[in-house]
Formats: sequence, structure tokens, C-alpha cells
Amino acid sequence: MKVTKASKAVNLPPALSRGFRTTEKHNKATVTYGDVLQYAFKERFGGTGVIGRKLVDGCIILTQFGFCSVYFGVISTNLKTAIDSFEPRLALIDVKVYMILILTPIMVTTFIWNIKSLAWVSVGGTVSILTGIAITIVYSCIHASYDDLRPLYFGQLRNVPIFFRMTIYSFEGICYVMPLKNEMKEPEKFTTVLTLGMGFILCGQVFLGVMAYICFREDTLGVITFSMGGIGAAGTVAIISVAICVYLTYPIMFYIPIEAMLPFFTELLSNFLHPFSVHFWLRTTFVLITCFLAIVIPHVDLFIALIGAFACTALALIYPPLAYLMLSKPTKRELFCCCFILSFGIIGAVSGTIFALKDIFCALSGLPTGGAFPCKAP
Repeated sequence: MKVTKASKAVNLPPALSRGFRTTEKHNKATVTYGDVLQYAFKERFGGTGVIGRKLVDGCIILTQFGFCSVYFGVISTNLKTAIDSFEPRLALIDVKVYMILILTPIMVTTFIWNIKSLAWVSVGGTVSILTGIAITIVYSCIHASYDDLRPLYFGQLRNVPIFFRMTIYSFEGICYVMPLKNEMKEPEKFTTVLTLGMGFILCGQVFLGVMAYICFREDTLGVITFSMGGIGAAGTVAIISVAICVYLTYPIMFYIPIEAMLPFFTELLSNFLHPFSVHFWLRTTFVLITCFLAIVIPHVDLFIALIGAFACTALALIYPPLAYLMLSKPTKRELFCCCFILSFGIIGAVSGTIFALKDIFCALSGLPTGGAFPCKAP
């Protein structure tokens, strides 16, 4: 799965960037994801093409706020795991208490409004995650068991939809492709930089995923660091490093949906509030909403998976090749690749949505998730 996630993440964003060039020539110097699909719809169907922008913005808002809600859970669970390993008596504290405690620190980071300033936040997150990855890899290599690796080669066919939903989340940053390119001093080098960066991620994901799974086997949890709670100080440092990384990533994930909604709310409230006040209250309100969803909704991760099944798939696998076909004259090879990606995306979106709904029903019924139809008691 790590190979599939990373290899697709290497190939699609550069193709998306190439598909944006036509829009860049005809519209404006700085181009967003929404600009591209709007222009593609305008060229193909006439009119203003605004439906294309609304499709992109709607999916971005759903997915990014979904990620932000999940981040509350990831940060608080990592903190609880680390604290419980030092003081077992605190294990009685519910993870929701940690969500409330981290609300204010997270809200502070979201008031960094400039993407160039967020780049420094990203540097801090990168240092933190590299620390966690290094500790996890070293521990996994030292404690890995290479006896009987055959059970690790193959999964079960019934888990393919789960695999698809997890894989598609590797595209959580695809809507940042053009904003980052727009901010570069030499945008023409963006594709090279992106390809090299994602190539590095490919190698890192494959190695980390394989070694960690060989080490922890059936005890591997959804987030690898969750499996390291009882291994001592090194595991605690890895857990805290990941929590810090996710904490610093929250404002970056928060940036795009707020920018997408800001013009609408600024115009709507222009007679009542100053634009600065609109921006302030919009950010404050949606931080509170994402925290509220993480606390109140049971199995919030499954509901986010439902959103991701169609919204992430549309952003990652459907809109980019669709825009590319609308805005260019593809060769036979490019046409085949685009049609293959479109078909794969549509099939994955349908199957992922169906199985996500099934998992939600199983969870609400008190039955295990992740199996085949119908839900079965263990």
C-alpha cells in the first residue's frame, strides 16, 4: 500500500501542474485549482464555467476540514499515549479532555494568515516528523523479526476498498500544488522540485511502512506511533514528535478552505463587519467546529472516510485528468492514461463510498468494521 500511495503521489501532481499551464497563459499569473476547472468548463461548455470552481472548492472544504477534525484526534491520542506511558494513573482521563486542552494552542496557529509565513511552520513540522520517523525506523530495524515473512505479502481481497480509502488520503495536499507554485521565485522549476521531493517521500514511505510492519506485525495500529507507547523514552519521543508535526500541519491544512470561503463571507457580511473581522471570526468559528465534530461525533474517522471516499477521489483522480483533457490535445498515450485514471477514480469513489457507509452502519450497531458485507459479530 505504501508503494501505491507514494508512486501515485509522485506522478499525478506534476501532471496536474502541466495541465494548469493553459489556464496560466489565458487568465492570470497566479492560478488556483479552482481557476483551472472553471476555465476548463468555460472552454468546453461555454458560459462562465463557475460550476467547475464550485466543484473544486466544495470538495476542498469538505476534505480539508475533515482532515482538521481528524488532526484533533491524532494529536490528543498521541499526547494521551505519551502521558499514560509516564503516569499510568492518568490513563483514566478521556481523550476528549485532551482535545479541549489543545483547542487554544491550535487556534493560535490558525491566525498565521500568510502562506509564506506558514512555510516556516512547515519547516518545524518537517523537523518533528523526521525525528519521529528516524526513531521509528531505528527501533523497527533493531527489533524486526524476519522469520516467516510470507503472511506479510498478501492481504485479503475484501479489504481492497479499505486500502483504496487509505491510499487516496495520500493526496491530502494536492490542492496546495498551485499555491506553492505561485509563491516560488522560479515557478518554472516547480515540477522538478516537486518530483524530487515526492521521490524522496516514495522511498521513505516504502521503507518506513515495510520495516514498521515487519517489527509490529499484527500489533501495528492505524498510526504507527500508537504502537510505540510501551517501548520507553524513545517511543515517547517519537509519539510527541508526530503530535508536534500534526499540530504544526493543522494551520496549513486550514489555510486553503478558509481562503476558498473568505470571498463569499466577506461579501455576505460586508454591511455588518470589517473584512478583517470577517476573517478573524471565520477562522475562529471553523476551528471550534472542527474540534466540536471531533469531540461529539462517534466514530468521526469513519464519517471523514465517507467524505474522503468521494471528495478526495474527485480532487486527486477525477478533476486533474478531466481538466487536462479539456484544456489540451492529448496524445494517444496521454488519452489512455487520463481515461484509466478517470475510470479508476470513479470505480474507487463508488466502492469506497459504499463500504464507508457499511462501516458506519457496523460501528453504530456495535459490530466490527472493515469486513465484507454484511456486518458480522466477531
